[in-house]
Amino acid sequence: MYKKTRNGLLGKNYSSKFSAWLASGSVSPRYVYWEIKKFEQKEIKNKSTYWLYFELMWRDYFKYVSLKHGNKFFKLNGISGKNLDWGTDPEN
Repeated sequence: MYKKTRNGLLGKNYSSKFSAWLASGSVSPRYVYWEIKKFEQKEIKNKSTYWLYFELMWRDYFKYVSLKHGNKFFKLNGISGKNLDWGTDPEN
């Protein structure tokens, strides 16, 4: 179910609901990881458990990239510092 609804914006099943708990430190990514593994052993390993694990790793990736690059992560030129042509032609 999670795999099918994970990118939605509305509804009770649209996300794992872990974001706030992870962000506040109320639950650790390691804990969530091991609970996924326990669930897979007890119940079933499926696309939803895979995507939950994948997004947990993706979250950590972006956390460490932003720690490494600081505010550059949010700047127009990004972490690469490339001066990109953003096409500011008003007609387009």
